[in-house]
Amino acid sequence: MNKKIKIGLFTLIILGTITLCLTYKSNDKIIKTKKRKQNNLAIMIKEDGATDYTKSNSKDIPKGDYVLNRDKSYCKNNGKIGNYDSTLGKVSFSFIGTDSCYLYFDYKEDTSLYGTIKKRAKTDTTYLGLYTGEGADTYANPVYYYKGNVQNNNVLFAGFCWKIVRTTETGGVKIVYNGVQKDGSCNNTGTDSQLESTKQFNSSYNSPAYVGYMYNTVYPSPYKAINNSVYFSGTKAYGVSASYNMTHFTYTLTNAKTIDVSSSNISTLVGKYTCNSSSTTATCSNLWYIVGYNGNFIYYYSLSGGDLDGTNKGQNYVFGSSFTYANGTYTLSDTKTINSNNWASQKSNVNTHHYTCLSSGTTCSSIYYVYCISDGYAYYITLTNGKSVNDALNEMLYADDVNKNDSTIKAYIDEWYESKIKGKYEDKLEDTVFCNDRRILNLNGWNPNGGDTTSSLLFKDGSRNNKSLVCANETDRFSMSNSKAKLKHPIGLLSLSELSLAGYGSSHYFNNGQFVWLASPNIIYNGAFVGSARSDGLAGNYVNGSGGVRPSVSLKPNTEFTEGDGSFTNPSPLT
Repeated sequence: MNKKIKIGLFTLIILGTITLCLTYKSNDKIIKTKKRKQNNLAIMIKEDGATDYTKSNSKDIPKGDYVLNRDKSYCKNNGKIGNYDSTLGKVSFSFIGTDSCYLYFDYKEDTSLYGTIKKRAKTDTTYLGLYTGEGADTYANPVYYYKGNVQNNNVLFAGFCWKIVRTTETGGVKIVYNGVQKDGSCNNTGTDSQLESTKQFNSSYNSPAYVGYMYNTVYPSPYKAINNSVYFSGTKAYGVSASYNMTHFTYTLTNAKTIDVSSSNISTLVGKYTCNSSSTTATCSNLWYIVGYNGNFIYYYSLSGGDLDGTNKGQNYVFGSSFTYANGTYTLSDTKTINSNNWASQKSNVNTHHYTCLSSGTTCSSIYYVYCISDGYAYYITLTNGKSVNDALNEMLYADDVNKNDSTIKAYIDEWYESKIKGKYEDKLEDTVFCNDRRILNLNGWNPNGGDTTSSLLFKDGSRNNKSLVCANETDRFSMSNSKAKLKHPIGLLSLSELSLAGYGSSHYFNNGQFVWLASPNIIYNGAFVGSARSDGLAGNYVNGSGGVRPSVSLKPNTEFTEGDGSFTNPSPLT
């Protein structure tokens, strides 16, 4: 046989036996193992409540609450219908040559808690919203959230009342503790004795590390009094000068005048003298020389033993905008000398020259970074081994090993979980993310290139305008499956962004009139602040202050309720 004829016949045989696999997707794109056009696809859909199928005008495969009726679906020329993915909206096929396929889809109501919320969101736009913000287009399941003063998001779980906050991208439902149930009701609930409203987020406040749900390296932030300070109110005697009696060892104000500091311009008192008592006396054994005023506090130097020179009592400090480090020694660069007697007017220089040895020298084995000046005090961290302020912030907030120690609040929540849920209800819970977002929005006083020491370091959630559910840093995404931010149990705290998204305010389902801790860092000023929900709106508080505790967990996908309408008096028990 002619060689060319043999090759032609062989080619025809191969082409006739090739099996093509096609996947039809909802956006009409086709993924093919070998390019071959298939035009004849009919999509028949029986919607909720319908008695018959209606042919779709689109080639889009339906997504969501549908099932493929395999008994009715078929392909004419022995083609095979493969898997149907209702989440992505795609069906796979295997057939030889061109084929015509008919696909029949039945609507199947999702009776899970997620499905109920999804269905409710179609009609209740006042109290339910669909998250369309950052990252929403990557979610496998749409995220719905409750908002405002909604009243029908109550569920019973583990013997307690909870409020539904939002769904998760896996199809789970995140809920937050809302008190002890009474005979199946969540009306006028009490509080579990183990969840007292007097708990600290952390036992100390003087380090940025303490804003972490877990933390590791701590750079304590002590402070140095640049001068003495006192909060003034009432009437006192002041003089433009004073004399000293060597016989009686007493000072007497010259041309003394009594001034009510609560109604006068106290800034005019700077450079004047007063006795250190609260009365209007003009004679005393110790004298105060007023050097500054910030609106609340008067700053002064104390004079005794006949000393009358109050104009040059301040300490000279050398500050640098940067430093060099060699052989265990820091050396300040681009220096400025600042006298604490005129500290208030010199703060603008510290804004660009944060590093100091806290002396009049330019070299030291440990260097100090001043990040905040408040009420006559300079707050600083101590740096060693050539480290800069950026190194310190990284070690406290971003390093891979940043989550080593439990915060006070985490240890407390874990203890509650172990006594109330562990071994009883944990099979109902999914492993979800609780975000402790430590991303910085504005460094302010922590910026060595020019940072205002009168302004706070502001975290991403500190502005209270962040409504994104994205938790960008791996070390901030706390879950049981994250080795860099690993939870012991699937329980945590809500974030500021979750409540901002939900429109938190004075009239809101989460507002119980109490101060309640959230998981989000707020600011670093003269101490560490963490976000909180207050009766008058979102705010922050010192991490060693007292606040309420309302833990949050996430129910697994396909969790169903047995009865109830979600109201306070008839909450939905979960199966």
